[in-house]
Amino acid sequence: GMLVLEVKDTGVGSPHDLNAPHGHEHFGIAQVRARLQSHYGNAGALIFEAPAADGTRARAQFPIKK
Repeated sequence: GMLVLEVKDTGVGSPHDLNAPHGHEHFGIAQVRARLQSHYGNAGALIFEAPAADGTRARAQFPIKK
């Protein structure tokens, strides 16, 4: 199975693609993604959805062992 953690706010969203690599600009996000990749391969992910004027949603997902 998969564990999915999702957080959403009701703010203004973002004009930037938060999923695109930005070098050192988003160091913390890059580190979380690297850790998920290291532990879970392609099954682990950190995904952002931030359409302008519709808040931001962050979703972390990774497999769980039974």
